[in-house]
Amino acid sequence: MTAKDTTRRLLDVSVDLAAREGYDNLTRDGIAKAAGCSLALPTVRLGQMPELKRNVMRHAIKLRCLPVIAQGLASGDKTARKAPEELKREAALWLAAR
Repeated sequence: MTAKDTTRRLLDVSVDLAAREGYDNLTRDGIAKAAGCSLALPTVRLGQMPELKRNVMRHAIKLRCLPVIAQGLASGDKTARKAPEELKREAALWLAAR
């Protein structure tokens, strides 16, 4: 597996984890456990927590993962606020429907 593949897998796992357990509850340890990798790998591939969360939110936006985007918007995440307006509306509607 290439470094790019590893990063993408960690991002996919992170978005899935954030959707299930909450974006604000995302931790490197949780990501490592869900991905079945060393505790250091999420930091090496995705950065320290502020950068890691930015990378995860960017990936959630790319994937159009409404639960994660909605949670980011609700918590005031700067990266979520930069999402396209249409996507932010869809995420707000998703959140309101819960």
